[in-house]
Amino acid sequence: MDNKKSKKVASAHNSRAANCYTNGLPEKIKIFDVTYTITYVDKPSEVDIWERKSLFGQIDFWTRSIRIYKNDRTIEDIWQTIWHEVIHAICDRMKIDDLINETEKVTDLLATGINLVINDNFNK
Repeated sequence: MDNKKSKKVASAHNSRAANCYTNGLPEKIKIFDVTYTITYVDKPSEVDIWERKSLFGQIDFWTRSIRIYKNDRTIEDIWQTIWHEVIHAICDRMKIDDLINETEKVTDLLATGINLVINDNFNK
């Protein structure tokens, strides 16, 4: 790839990334054919949309949203919570609960789902 083309591709990738991330954290994530909006909140009590309990994260399949508590947490801890919610979505879409006693199938399905999420969101 020539230098001009390389710069154009890098620029497009960076602008796409700038539109999807705030402070290094995604604002949206595509999980299979569904794009979820990610909202970061200041209090654990603001995570639960039903306001029943304090949580680190919550996914709502109906509104296609993920809510993450962010204050006083490391970036690694926040990412762990994001991936936790992504795995809930993968399990839901792939009906993994039906296979709970089949460890190898579950492991393979999760690996496939995680790989698709990474490729759809981070390898562009």
